[in-house]
Amino acid sequence: MTDRRTLAERALVSTCVYLVLTGLGTENDDMWLSILQDLLPDCQECPLALAQIRSAARILTEAKRQHDRGLAMARLRVEVFAYCAEAAGARVSDWQEASASSVLEDCNVVSIHRKGSQ
Repeated sequence: MTDRRTLAERALVSTCVYLVLTGLGTENDDMWLSILQDLLPDCQECPLALAQIRSAARILTEAKRQHDRGLAMARLRVEVFAYCAEAAGARVSDWQEASASSVLEDCNVVSIHRKGSQ
């Protein structure tokens, strides 16, 4: 993955999360939608985990009527929540595995120390 693509994917996720948290309806909507539109070409080959966010962001940038933007925001919200839930689950799992590994290493050190003192 190129640095530009990595940066674009991170910016896509951050921008989408921001939009989901703040919603549309501010004077900055056009700016954020323009940023999304600019990011999308660099996210064409994004990982599968980001594909649904990318698709929802594209639909949002193409929506012109208020009703269509509302529907597109609803879809983006669902996709961002799903992405964040999956990412959180994966990171917690990684942490639990590392914690379990650390506990096992600590047990081994204690066991070796006890054997050496006998």
